Amino acid sequence: MIRALLNLIRVNEGDLVLDPFMGSGTTILESEILGINSVGGSDKQVRL
Repeated sequence: MIRALLNLIRVNEGDLVLDPFMGSGTTILESEILGINSVGGSDKQVRL
């Protein structure tokens, strides 16, 4: 589904995709597979 959306909005190799609430990272993974730069974040706090 994410790959179809990236193709639909015509994201190209070398572009940058921002996923501020990346969850399981599917958007980041598909972007990298397609050669698209990606940055992700999470709203979850990590306790050490």
